[in-house]
Amino acid sequence: MSQKDGKSRIGAEDPQASRERETDDFWDIADLVPPKKKSPVRPHAAVELTEITDGKGDGQAFVHVAPEQMVGGEQTRLTRLSEQRQTPTSSAPQKEESDSVITRYIPPHTPEPARKPPEPDEEYTPEGSMLHRVRIYRWKTDYQYYEDFCRQAAALYGKCGEACAPAAFFSYVPQYSQMNRAQLAWYLYWRECMRRGEVIPTDYSYIMLYIFEIINLADTVDVRFGQQQLCALRRAFAATYPRLGHLLNEWICDYSLIHRLPPPPLEDLGSVSDCTLKEFYVSDTTASERYAAALISFGSNYAYTKSKFAAGENRALFDRHMVGALCACMADSGEVGARMTGAGLEESRLIRDAYTGALCSHRIKRRIEIDYCSFARSHELRILVTDIMKYTENKLRAYLGVKSRLGLYALPQTFRDCVDRYLKEALPTRARTVRSEPKQAYEALYDVPKTAISAERAAEIEAVSWHTTERLISAFDAKELMQETEKEEKCEQPVLPPDTSRAAVQADETADSLTEFSEFILFINSALTCDVEAQRTFARDRGEMIDGVADRINEIAVEVLGDIILEEGERGGYTVIEDYREIFEKTE
Repeated sequence: MSQKDGKSRIGAEDPQASRERETDDFWDIADLVPPKKKSPVRPHAAVELTEITDGKGDGQAFVHVAPEQMVGGEQTRLTRLSEQRQTPTSSAPQKEESDSVITRYIPPHTPEPARKPPEPDEEYTPEGSMLHRVRIYRWKTDYQYYEDFCRQAAALYGKCGEACAPAAFFSYVPQYSQMNRAQLAWYLYWRECMRRGEVIPTDYSYIMLYIFEIINLADTVDVRFGQQQLCALRRAFAATYPRLGHLLNEWICDYSLIHRLPPPPLEDLGSVSDCTLKEFYVSDTTASERYAAALISFGSNYAYTKSKFAAGENRALFDRHMVGALCACMADSGEVGARMTGAGLEESRLIRDAYTGALCSHRIKRRIEIDYCSFARSHELRILVTDIMKYTENKLRAYLGVKSRLGLYALPQTFRDCVDRYLKEALPTRARTVRSEPKQAYEALYDVPKTAISAERAAEIEAVSWHTTERLISAFDAKELMQETEKEEKCEQPVLPPDTSRAAVQADETADSLTEFSEFILFINSALTCDVEAQRTFARDRGEMIDGVADRINEIAVEVLGDIILEEGERGGYTVIEDYREIFEKTE
């Protein structure tokens, strides 16, 4: 309902109903929506398909489409897709059909031809190497943005530089066009020095520029000299620029494989451990020290060079006998040698793009496929080599007197015996020495001063000692005499002359002091008879240990007599020392 019709009926209807109707009409948006366009319905035109085969019998098929159809009052003619092909059956002219025939060619089904893999431009087998077959393919696309660099490199290759001051230069992808005159002059001089074998420190970008020059001029210069220069750059600057060492390990491998060069000699195989194809640098696979060093570097899960015991003066010992023990296992004519050969190395295939990350022309760029023996995938051999290394280090630690040992996985006893036989012959006999603990500084204060032995000095000390003894005895005798006199006066007994002997004085003094032991007299009596059970009963009744009671008695004896009276017995418990046994037996 429109708004106009609603307004005309407001006066005739109830006000409440009119208000509700007005509210409903507000939300009615039918009048605002444009009307939909109705599309005419086209009747389906029947198409008659007729397969016609020509007289040649070659299997070609045609489709016959029905004549013109009338749709919606308009005449629509189907488009003719191909001309009608008919084979005359007689020399008489054929009468054209009144209806038009449109033919459509349907080719017979033929399978897609098998796509052959591209043939390599070069294929060869390196001699005496872990690489079995190398296939080299040209780069699949052409690009021209490095051709100017190659032309400039060829033009400047034979130019010699003169001594000049170094000029700083930096570029992520260094090229000749990026340098000024001072930088170019320094580069030519530095390059001339490198060719003569003289190493001069320079910026990273100059080194990369020289590497790019060697790679891109491989078709015009001596590739053996180029390999030597790449190796010299790695030796000279790998420590200064660590990333340069990794890049050169990869590029030297690509350069050598493309130009069929043998691997360069290396003093330390560990320097190429980050190379993807580290097996390229192992040129000898026989039971030699070179191959054993390669197994230790690339085919082991344990690096003995990181051990704190293989350092300092012991490093040469470890280097010699680690390689020797592994060579002994590989050269063994029995089960050990057969097992090492049987474990073997797994066959692998690697596909790599040459000179990845380097400035390289499309004429030099290659794709390389290598079939080789892999250290990384030979798991059984890695476990054996790792255990041999750990077992050998354990033996060397024992030889050096080190107590700690490395844990092994599962090294057979035959391998242990082989390593033991080698070390028994190779290691020199060495006496085991006990290392004394370092002496603390404060202990020097307690040392007795060293003096020469003198008989006169000893006699003098002895005389002084006897003199002191006589004075003590005289003092004790005077005290005892006074005490006896007092007792005689009280008891009105005749005074007897005191016994001046040393034993008598000590016995009298002890008898007067025995009252201090009254509390422990039962324990002392059991000590006289060596009755261990009675001693334990006495201590248990007091709620103490037998050792505690004996210590208490000895403390009293030290205070009274100046010496202990109990000592441990042979059958346990305590017994009275022989010197004081007579004193306590008399008072029993």
